[in-house]
Amino acid sequence: MKSIRTLAVMLLAASMLLLGACDQPETAVEESASTEKLAVPAAVVPETGQQEGVMATILEFEEVEADVEPYITRMTVSDRYIRIDDSAEVDGFVLYDRIKKRIFSVVHGNQSILVVDPVKPLEAAPAGLEIKSVLVKDDQAPSIGGIKPDYYQIFANEQLCYHLVAVDGFLPDVSAALQSYQIVLAAQQQASLINTPEELQTPCFLANYIYAPAEYGSKGFPIQQWDASGYHRSLAGIEENVSVDGAIFDLPTDYAYFSIGAGNLRM
Repeated sequence: MKSIRTLAVMLLAASMLLLGACDQPETAVEESASTEKLAVPAAVVPETGQQEGVMATILEFEEVEADVEPYITRMTVSDRYIRIDDSAEVDGFVLYDRIKKRIFSVVHGNQSILVVDPVKPLEAAPAGLEIKSVLVKDDQAPSIGGIKPDYYQIFANEQLCYHLVAVDGFLPDVSAALQSYQIVLAAQQQASLINTPEELQTPCFLANYIYAPAEYGSKGFPIQQWDASGYHRSLAGIEENVSVDGAIFDLPTDYAYFSIGAGNLRM
């Protein structure tokens, strides 16, 4: 599993691809095989005009990727939404509706919002792909919130794919929110697998992006994650029970909406 920002940027990139489509005739947009421009019903859009003083948990992660300067990802988690911002991407944000399990990727540059709607539930890993997590004992790890973290190595077909340090029982509601978000992304990736070149569908790719996110999330709150590509994410800060302006969970009302799998929109 790559970072939340890396997965979110996949959605943002799709939004940017739509910029050219916006300049095409309407028929060209409608014939797009992967996205549709929506006449969005009100039920699709998150409730706007949120009250001031929404209580939330604010998380900051330092993320490192190969050939990229380290950056901070900031996640604001309320009982209804997750908002994701990072220091490397100032042109938009990602909003996740925890109740409707719907993701909105906002790009200010072209005034667009890409909607990722829930698709069919994740299917089990195919025959021939064995995913397992191995708990590695680490008595030197410092406690977080009075709980010792666990260090896991994630394997696919005996190949080490991912490292995870998680704290079981720490911030359980936040952990559940992050896991839910990852599963929605994984389900969308699975539904789009037919468009992924076969040479990229390695055991680790399939595990990290599709079949293992639920496994990662079940281990507890993630404080460190890394893989062989040079990607590393570590917890940099937590603020609990913070009163935030509910307007940060609102979406622009005058942006164009597009959808992956628009036919699956749930009213």
